[in-house]
Order: sequence, then structure tokens, then C-alpha cells
Amino acid sequence: MANKQNPFKPFIKDFEAEAEKFLIKYGYKDALTDPRPIDIRDIVTRCMSLEVVDTESLSPDYSVQGIITFSKGIVQVYDWGEEEYVGYEVEAPTVFIDADIMSEGYINKLLAHEAFHWYKHRQYFVYQKSHCLGDAFAFRCDKHYSKDVSDSGWTDEETMEWQARKIAAMLLLPRNALMNKVRELSGWEKNGEALDAQEEKHVISALASFFCVTEYTVARRLYDLGYAVTEISLGEKRTRPDARRLHKSQQKTQSPRISLEEAFELYCNNRLFRDYINTGAFRYRGIGFFSILQVRAANMPDYLTFGEKLEPTKNNLNSCGVMFHQNQVYTKKRTFTNTPQNAEVLDRTGKYVKSFNAIHERKAENSISANEMMFGYMQREKWNTAIFQDKTLLAPMDYTRVQKADHIFKMPAYVAMAVGLSLTLSEFQDVIRQAGLSLKEGDKTDDAYSFILSSMQGLGIDECNDFLEKVGIPKLGTHTRDWSK
Repeated sequence: MANKQNPFKPFIKDFEAEAEKFLIKYGYKDALTDPRPIDIRDIVTRCMSLEVVDTESLSPDYSVQGIITFSKGIVQVYDWGEEEYVGYEVEAPTVFIDADIMSEGYINKLLAHEAFHWYKHRQYFVYQKSHCLGDAFAFRCDKHYSKDVSDSGWTDEETMEWQARKIAAMLLLPRNALMNKVRELSGWEKNGEALDAQEEKHVISALASFFCVTEYTVARRLYDLGYAVTEISLGEKRTRPDARRLHKSQQKTQSPRISLEEAFELYCNNRLFRDYINTGAFRYRGIGFFSILQVRAANMPDYLTFGEKLEPTKNNLNSCGVMFHQNQVYTKKRTFTNTPQNAEVLDRTGKYVKSFNAIHERKAENSISANEMMFGYMQREKWNTAIFQDKTLLAPMDYTRVQKADHIFKMPAYVAMAVGLSLTLSEFQDVIRQAGLSLKEGDKTDDAYSFILSSMQGLGIDECNDFLEKVGIPKLGTHTRDWSK
């Protein structure tokens, strides 16, 4: 809306100077000349005291990649499960980044974009609302804004969006610091000769890695500063898949990250989720730069013939993993439902489950004691006393005891051995059944054991103990690790 009555109507004469004022205000004066990454997330969360939400889809066609709210209210986010927009209530100023964006460099640019809205445009919206000139409390950053700068018909919102887009790279790549870093890496100078294609590619890649931005952002910034950048480097890299090429089942629900503790809570309270995890087909894996865990289908056995073995990557998260969405009753609880995406993933594990069950049915025909089964696994892995201790944190005497068919261990000892051997939940249940033991569903300790032997199967005793400690369950093993050795 064009509104000449608003004294905060945005106008920027010198974008480079405005970017430098921003960085000085938030403690980065030295970074104007001394090359170093700008921690834009720290500026947003610590300096500006903004919340960051990156667990929601913001639009069905990826047209909206970021939103900033200037006060409390309800933001429209897109729920793929319901295939409609739903309300997400915020109690404080908040930045939203679309959940499907996986590039750290691109996320940093979006955060810089939204941070500038807060820095430069917040008062405009506050004035509009306080003077009853408008009720907007948030700015939805639509990438479809594409008017040329010479267009005189812009609304105030379009002008502000263009400003934030133009300056975001300047905030992350201060001109003098960037030029100094370029000189450090090569003899490239602005308004000078072009580098050969290979060297240009190397320099741009090194700059992108150093400043934590995308290569395209670096190339465009260098070009704007007067460097002879080739058309190849200026070819915009895709940061999102083309929505028209996605199968519906791949985007039927949102896919927020989920912490290990949240996943365990869901495992204890959601029957459907437990059934999925207990198939043995899903594992926890780190997802790129986020360093947050999420359930993904991975490490499938070779006899799973529905395609290549699935490893989670930034490009196939939707095709190889189950999806969660945030409970829309304005809580942070994660929910899990039988959406088409999840049903499709489970169907694809069918042959795995059948083959897995067949193996254990054959094992059951040759009934032996629990210890004989467990020691048999150890022999196949060529364990000795030292390996046993290292893998289980149990005492050396326990390695002797496990070789005695009639000795019965308590449940934690069997779990420690199963973790050390990377047994699956099904294999473990076969073992303890021979000892007259079973995991009781609904018992928190037994649920935790089931959880680490299913979704955390393959991780070591230390990682599993870290998880058990976080959820209030005693650690496995009778010895502690001596990290001084």
C-alpha cells in the first residue's frame, strides 16, 4: 500500500553505507575490512531477540521462503497433511524460514534478508498499526516480486522487499572485507581482467565456504562490485526442487526436524510411530549442517529390492524418510499420522520386513539358550575380552559368564551386549525370549531399550548412554569410559 502519511516510508540512498551501518550497530565493525563470517543467526536471535522457526512449510509452491513478524499474532503456514493453510500463533517477533530449504548458505541469506526487515522496516509497520493505517503485523517475503528497479508503480511493501533482497548479500559479504579476501586468495581485482574458468571456480567456491554463503551469492556480489565474473558462475544454482516435478506423496506433510528426546516421547505415546520404528527399517541420522537428528530410512539390507540402498541426503529427504508435523494447536509437540508419504515409505519396507521375519523364523527352529545365541554373535564378530569390554562397558567376568549356557543376565546386561553387537530389536527379542525375558511395552525403561535397538541400532554404547541419560534411564554397562587413555 502506498501511504505517504507514514513518516517511516523506507528510502535508502546508499545501500553499501546502509549495510555497513547495520554491521557496526550489531558489533561487526572490524568485519568491514577484516574478512570473517558474519554470524547472522546470532544477530537475529541474540542481538535482535527474535525467535527463529524453521519447521514449517510457508507455501505450497515455494513462493514464500521467509516471513518476519513484528509482534505477536497468527501466521499462515501450509500444512501438507491437510493441503491447506493453517494458523501458527506466535507470542513474540519471529522469523520463519521454509522447512524445505537445506542449504546453509541460502538460509543465511534469508536470515540476513529478514534481519534487515527488522532493522529498517519494523517502525513502518508499527506506525501503520498504531495509526490505524493497516493491520499487517508480518512481512511475507514472496520470491515472485520481480519488478524492475525503474518501475515507478511499486507499493511500499514491494519497495521494502526489493531493499531487503538487494542488501542481504552486502550484510554477509562486506565489500572491503570481501575484496581483501579475494586478494588473499588470488590476484583478482575489480575492474580488472577475468580469471581463467578453473581459477574463478576455485576462488568463488573458497569464498562461499569461508563466508558461509552460496556460490551464486558470491558470484553475484563480485559481479556487482565490478569483477569480471563469467556467465557460468552467474547461472543461479537451484536451492529448492521445482514444485512441478515433485510427486504428491513426497510433499503430503511437513517435515520439521525432531530431537532425539522428542522422538522417544513420540515412540512411547504414538502406536503408529512405534509400529513404524519397530519394523527395523528406520534409523536416526544427522541431516547435513543442522546437526539435529531425524528419523530416516537408511542402511537397508542388500535383499531390499525396491531400489538402491537409501541414504539420507539433502536431495532425497522426502523420498526416504517418514515425516512429522507440528501440532497446530499452537504447541511444540510433534505428531505422526498415517499420511500418504508415511504409508508409501512403510510399503516400500515390505520386502525387508518379510525377509527379516523369515530369517528369525528359521533361527527359532534351532532353539538354543540366550547366552549361546549371544556368544555366537560375538564369535562371528571375532570378539575377545578387550573388545567385549570396549563395546559393552561390562566387566571382563561377564565375557566369561556369557559363554556359560545356563547363566542368566539381567536385562540391562543383555541390552549392553546387543548395542555392542549392533543387534536389531527383533534379534534381541529372539535372544531374551530364550532367557525367559521380554520387553514390556509402556514401561519407560523397556521402551527406551526398544527405541535404541530400533531407531538407534548401529550406534555405539556411548551414544546410546548419552540418550538414556537425557531421558532419565540408567546407563548401560558397569564401567565408565576412561577418556584419558
